[in-house]
Amino acid sequence: EDAVIPLAWVEAANERWYAWQDEKPLLVFFGVGVDVARYGADSTILALRFENVISELRRFRKQDTMQTTGFVVGVLTAQKRGIAVVDVLNMGAGVVDRLRELGYTVDAFNASTRTDIKDKSGELGFLNRRSLSWWAMREALDPQTGLDLALPPDDELIGDLTAPMWRTTSSGLIRIEEKEEVKKRIGRAPDAGDAVVMVFCPQEKPAQKKRAGAWG
Repeated sequence: EDAVIPLAWVEAANERWYAWQDEKPLLVFFGVGVDVARYGADSTILALRFENVISELRRFRKQDTMQTTGFVVGVLTAQKRGIAVVDVLNMGAGVVDRLRELGYTVDAFNASTRTDIKDKSGELGFLNRRSLSWWAMREALDPQTGLDLALPPDDELIGDLTAPMWRTTSSGLIRIEEKEEVKKRIGRAPDAGDAVVMVFCPQEKPAQKKRAGAWG
């Protein structure tokens, strides 16, 4: 009951992915989620998103950040559009900087950033952007009100998405387990899950500037 995403919801998304594979309708490329690792045990993951479909996950081990940047550039160049949503913490900062230097659109995803976005009920907020991204994936996979996402039947992805736990704080904020907490519990980092939820995370709306003398 404390899991963010039920296994049955992920399995339903896998079935939709199989159906998408059979039909292969033309979908618009949205972007790529990038969870960056370097030389440790973790993997760098690229999650390619076409509308509401994650078409594939690409894994890379023991490569430097410029190699990772090159693979991301390859995806965006081939699609001739799209955004890179990159985990900016630690190793990801170099990837973000280089992609921006090359002129690509980048969402530098900082899991600890605060957000004013609310859940679907409008009653609960989020402790940080990590919590927002994982809860947004839960809402998108909800069979009653979701977006009919299609996710590849990847064993690690399934495990990643169903691993994190959640609770609400006394101030009415949803808190999702931190990545390191999940890693200690399941024995590995949920890299694939993070890449997927990042590329589906709602974007913050720019603050509206008030006109001089305006009410409110």
